Amino acid sequence: MQIKISRIWFTDVSTIGLVSVDGVKCGFSLEDVARADGVKVPGKTAIPAGEYDVTIDYSNRFKKLMPHILDVPNFTGIRIHKLNRSDQTEGCLGVGLNKGEDLIYNCDATYDYIYGSIEEALRKKEKVKIWISNTPNGI
Repeated sequence: MQIKISRIWFTDVSTIGLVSVDGVKCGFSLEDVARADGVKVPGKTAIPAGEYDVTIDYSNRFKKLMPHILDVPNFTGIRIHKLNRSDQTEGCLGVGLNKGEDLIYNCDATYDYIYGSIEEALRKKEKVKIWISNTPNGI
């Protein structure tokens, strides 16, 4: 299974992209600011573009099972979750059905679709990958 994030809208506050699961567009992503390779401002930097493994495991912070993006260089505990503004990300990836300026909303449906898709793929023993691109034609 492959989740694709095609980052399209870049501001001084946030990065918003299109999200698809196995080629099906399902909403928008919201992250902190995408910075040049090797530049990180703690809690205010989007994860580096690239491909990563994803699993579902227990989050001590959120006290529940959540999608976990694994082995992100210089980041730990990167989750996919519901949020509305980039100041809520702390390096994580938010997903939602709609977008505005520097925000996303109606997060439940998109999050539930992604979570369910990951859960089903893992149950079938499939690898789950997330591919993040800084180019609009990434999806």
